[in-house]
Amino acid sequence: MNAVTFDTHECYNELKEVGFNEQQAEAIARLHQKTVVVAIEWARHEYELDSLATKNDLNALELATRRDLKELEQSTKREIKDLELKIEQVRSELKRDIEASRLELKRDIEDVRLELKRDVETLRLELKKDLAETKADLQRWVVTVVFGVGLLQTAVLAALLLKLVGKI
Repeated sequence: MNAVTFDTHECYNELKEVGFNEQQAEAIARLHQKTVVVAIEWARHEYELDSLATKNDLNALELATRRDLKELEQSTKREIKDLELKIEQVRSELKRDIEASRLELKRDIEDVRLELKRDVETLRLELKKDLAETKADLQRWVVTVVFGVGLLQTAVLAALLLKLVGKI
């Protein structure tokens, strides 16, 4: 039986020409070569002549493989386009979500700022009130002390006068 050869370089180049990348073309060429080798080995192990693969059979197999590869390429391209569309949809959803989160955060910050402003104003008014009460308490205390000291001075003077008058 004559040796059958398969030109993987030619297959690789043809696959590259129809749009496959290097890795895909290399993998498909290797698989195609393995397919041809397996087909030949299978034929060699058959003892009946009518079950051996002919050149026409191999050509048909090659055509079928090429057709399958073409279908695979087309379905891969469709899947890539579908994935690109899905990625774009996710990207758009993320942009909307980020913008919504940004606006919500901005509102929350403004709410907290206003709440803090109200709290500061409330504390300022309470402090002003506390200061006024403390001032009034201090004034009452000072008046009481001054009045008390005045009474005490008057009593001391009166006692001194009485003592003086009593000695005279």
